[in-house]
Amino acid sequence: MNTQITIKSVKEIRDIETDTLTGYLVDGMQVPLAEGNRHYNEVQEWLKDNTPEPAYTQEERNAYLLKQSITAWKQTRQQKVENIEVTYNNVVYQGDETSQTRMTKAITALPDDSMTIDWIAKDNSVQSLTRVDLKAILLDAGTQQSKIWNEGRPE
Repeated sequence: MNTQITIKSVKEIRDIETDTLTGYLVDGMQVPLAEGNRHYNEVQEWLKDNTPEPAYTQEERNAYLLKQSITAWKQTRQQKVENIEVTYNNVVYQGDETSQTRMTKAITALPDDSMTIDWIAKDNSVQSLTRVDLKAILLDAGTQQSKIWNEGRPE
């Protein structure tokens, strides 16, 4: 029994990243790109006289690609922030967000600029730092983070 279907609508199914045609949506039914498939053959006949609806508009594809680009940029940005280093008086300190928070707490807790606190440098050496030292390190780390936060932003 060979029954011919009447096709009302055909919409392309495409990979949104590569824009590669992967099949068709025929009256709500997914039809793969498969020679010999009865529905695929019927779509091929229909396409001789008709044009399918696009899988998505160019605006939808652009919005998707921008979202993907922003997500990748944010991941790279976060990795850069996690690796911020500050060299102060020839000693390297970590300047990531956690370290910046710790510095802020220490700056707030130190009663004056002459009192010191033991601080662990990146090489695990113990450094005696004042509130002025911590402010300088924090300012450098914050400046680096601000630069990272804004460079290469996708638009």
